[in-house]
Amino acid sequence: MAGGGGGASRGGVMGGTLGAVLYMGWARLPMWKLLDTAAPGLMLGLGVGRLGCFFAGCCHGREVAGTVVAVGSAWPGGEVVWIDTFPHLAFVFHDIGYGSIFDVPVYPTQALEVAGALVLSASLVGLAHPRRRFDGQVFAWMLVGYGLLRWVGEGFRGDAIRGASHAVWGASLSTGQLSSLALGLVAAGIWWRRAGRGVAPEPVERPPDPPDAVELDLPAL
Repeated sequence: MAGGGGGASRGGVMGGTLGAVLYMGWARLPMWKLLDTAAPGLMLGLGVGRLGCFFAGCCHGREVAGTVVAVGSAWPGGEVVWIDTFPHLAFVFHDIGYGSIFDVPVYPTQALEVAGALVLSASLVGLAHPRRRFDGQVFAWMLVGYGLLRWVGEGFRGDAIRGASHAVWGASLSTGQLSSLALGLVAAGIWWRRAGRGVAPEPVERPPDPPDAVELDLPAL
């Protein structure tokens, strides 16, 4: 596991998306079509970003109450192990990274989010053009899918940097779970505002010919 760290990938994606939305509005670009096109790539990027979390030893899961039965792979910073109880695959981190639980099996939360983000990315590719019913639908599904993935993953997290617990309607929710709820509300708003508008024609503009362009008479050839 690496000893260095970086910024949060989710914050980078959210900030980059907001910046892109502002630019598309300023440049009068087809925002919803472009967001639909970008959605699979955003999830692919988040999945790759979680690999960085694994190698840094952060964003790990809670301790698993199981016994290690085999070691699958080992690195200087930890091991991938098999245990005799759910989820059967677990990680062990040593105290050279950014974690807070060391030398015991923990839930493989980074692997869960990597796998989930890659599956979601592939699913959004299939939804992108043949099945969407309105511009913005793929992006809305991305928000819902990632929100659910993050909500589930947060339930197994055990690291000290996962965010404070917030009391909401009698429940204790992490910062990640609150952000998942926010993503769901944004997706619902997109669906409410966009569902009746359908899919607009794809904008296709032919670039102007250069001044010295030569017209070819293909039939004559």
